[in-house]
Amino acid sequence: AAYMAAGQPELGLDAGRRMVACDPLASISWMILGAARWFVGRPEEAVPDLEHGLELDPHNLLVHWAAGYTYATVGRLADAARHATFLHENAPDNPYGWQLLSLVEGLEGRQDAALERLRNIDLTPRDPHNIFHLSESFAMAGDTHRALEVLEMAVDQGFYPYPFINEYCPFMAPLRSLPEFAGILEKARVK
Repeated sequence: AAYMAAGQPELGLDAGRRMVACDPLASISWMILGAARWFVGRPEEAVPDLEHGLELDPHNLLVHWAAGYTYATVGRLADAARHATFLHENAPDNPYGWQLLSLVEGLEGRQDAALERLRNIDLTPRDPHNIFHLSESFAMAGDTHRALEVLEMAVDQGFYPYPFINEYCPFMAPLRSLPEFAGILEKARVK
């Protein structure tokens, strides 16, 4: 995961493969391998990895989040919503669950609901990975100003997967043409 956060996706993919080889019965190994595929622009290849991770541990919240996020990334919103609902029902205070719910709402065209869900989120205790994904939620909810602020916070705090932000993440699309985005992207590239 650290390789991916630092913008070294091929090393992250190799680490994911090694995790699965070393511990094929750990759902987290399959989740890391699946997530690594996002960062090299192949999210559709993550689906079988994440589904296998859920077969191994059907109640793992992080694997549910990763599966939901992957489904959102490839446009399977009903599947993404199913995982968001699971997270909300089983861990209503989980920050990744809130992120996934708001992302799905934004993608479904329910920007007001997404913004309402995001309105009271305190970013202070969040890790930079979660902060990055919240920037995606703000972008899909139509609040590009806040999305840029939150994205810059994630980059400044240590999550700067340059190739993913620049090219592969579909949820950055509303931001890519904005001049502020170029500055944030340059920070990520330098780091």
